[in-house]
Amino acid sequence: MTSDLTTLRACLHAVKNLAVPSCWQAAVPTIHAEREHFEQILAAGHAPIYGANTRVGHRDLEVLTPDEIQAFHRDFLKSHTLGSAPWYTDHIVRHISYAKMYALCSGGSGISQALYEAIAASVINPAFVPKVPRGCTYSCGDVIPGAHWAKALLTVRPDYQPAAGEVMALINGSFVHVGYTLALIEPLSHLGALLIETTRLNNRLVSANRVNFATPHQPYMKELLSYVAAGSGTQLTDYSCQDPISVRATPQILETFVDGMRSLCHQLDYQLRSPSNNPLFNLNIDYPLSQASFLAPSLSIKTAAMIEAILFALWASVNRTQYLLSGQIQGIPQDASNPQNALQFIQMPKLMMSNLERCRQRFGRRIFAAGAQTSHGIEDLWTYGVNTTEQLEILCQEGSKLLAIELYVGVKCTQLFDLPPYGNPAIASVIQAATVDQSVVEKILTLVKSGSLKETAVVLSDAVLFDSHSIGNSVS
Repeated sequence: MTSDLTTLRACLHAVKNLAVPSCWQAAVPTIHAEREHFEQILAAGHAPIYGANTRVGHRDLEVLTPDEIQAFHRDFLKSHTLGSAPWYTDHIVRHISYAKMYALCSGGSGISQALYEAIAASVINPAFVPKVPRGCTYSCGDVIPGAHWAKALLTVRPDYQPAAGEVMALINGSFVHVGYTLALIEPLSHLGALLIETTRLNNRLVSANRVNFATPHQPYMKELLSYVAAGSGTQLTDYSCQDPISVRATPQILETFVDGMRSLCHQLDYQLRSPSNNPLFNLNIDYPLSQASFLAPSLSIKTAAMIEAILFALWASVNRTQYLLSGQIQGIPQDASNPQNALQFIQMPKLMMSNLERCRQRFGRRIFAAGAQTSHGIEDLWTYGVNTTEQLEILCQEGSKLLAIELYVGVKCTQLFDLPPYGNPAIASVIQAATVDQSVVEKILTLVKSGSLKETAVVLSDAVLFDSHSIGNSVS
């Protein structure tokens, strides 16, 4: 595993710019050679090739003649394109398409050079945004959404007639799961920037003890913790009593989030460099490789860990906001009481707690709590990959809203009580003119997405991308 996430970074850059990564062209000779090797295995006829000259699923013992291949392709696509709205967003679908190309350029699929190049040309075409249905899968290979993607690809290439094994290669693999998760790196980064920003502001407002940061931490956390500590008001020598745990545990809370994001990014980097299909073909082996590279259970587990890290951070957010409004903080009355409203923020902690509890109820179930079988008793192993990623997507949205409320409360306190001003003029001006409601939350989130927390985002990016050989890199 590369430590600097080179593949992931190149992929994210390519998706953003609809560019062709260098690895795609570099893979062409191997793609061509593997197709020739596939055709030699098929012609030798020593054993059936799943999905090439056999049917699929529990009917894989039904061997097809060459004349039946095209009818099988038609039936395969028609029987698997079962999904309907809601569809994945264009943003997510582009990441799914790029994930497919990365899997193919990693080799082993047995597709032709012509199909490979047709897919690459479609993926970078702004007009190629297939309707891929949400759900419809438990991620033992996401074949229903994958079939929708494959049908759309072949529809825009009507001149191409797929050869034996190529429709299977288009549908099969973990690319829907991987691409969907890949698309969440951006909203995760926005949530992480908000988490760091609110933590830094809260540390300053409550005059957190600097001794809180005198704790062992991973090397990649050094600069991030220094950045947050710069907002703390009390010097180590001023220590008189310990802070509440939600403030005192700032390094542990942030390290849990960053560690979760680092692990998820490293797993995505690995997945982008890995073949994902069944069967696979190896130039040095004269038979198809029946295996399960279409599963990505490790990605499911990393995604679940990211969910846990976010829930933990949100819990701290609610608790430290309660402390901020407790009346124990110098210069901030209980509930932020003021001449205009004696009960200013009396309900704010309850609003935040209700949001947190709703997230806990929705996303507290762990991924391997249950399982089953399908296809007439043919065994399955379900990674719940797409379902878990969907939980992360929604939690990013809900968690960002909760953190935006915390930011609103903190900034508003600086404005109500003549405290040192909050240092982000764009966000401060939005909050100055607003009461807390859905509109101001959305305005704050829009500013975050447009780069208003750029400095904080860079600090997070440096921590996520940190390694001993490449310090201070950041995603552009």
